[in-house]
Amino acid sequence: RKPSSEKGDGGASVIVHGYTPAKRTDCCEGEVRVMHILRKHQACRKPSSEKGEVITCTIAEATRHLQVLRKSLLQSGLDVEDLTGVFGEFAKQHSQCGSATTRSGDLGCITRGRVQKPFEDAAFALAVGEMSDVIETESGVHLIFRIQ
Repeated sequence: RKPSSEKGDGGASVIVHGYTPAKRTDCCEGEVRVMHILRKHQACRKPSSEKGEVITCTIAEATRHLQVLRKSLLQSGLDVEDLTGVFGEFAKQHSQCGSATTRSGDLGCITRGRVQKPFEDAAFALAVGEMSDVIETESGVHLIFRIQ
């Protein structure tokens, strides 16, 4: 399904992907809006899934999984709007973060100091429509896509 644009509460155009978006989707100055895909590994701070399953993969396996997804997304040739929808679908299928199921990996607007430092640094370094390399935090490894 293709995402569509519609006006949010603040009048700014937001992308809608057929899911419940994060609580705040109109970012203020000094904030960024990102989507992400999290892959946990046996050495992360909480090596279990939302369903309580123990995560047994290594950091190398989790990283490789995200590298394959990233390559697939970047080679798709989609424009930013369509890529946002596909990234959301990938998050639903591959992410081990609770945001994936209900919000397609959309974390909404984030500010500095609210997320783990490596994630923050990567998110704020991205331009709108840009995707990070694989980023490692205490929670696992992430693929980050900036949408606002």
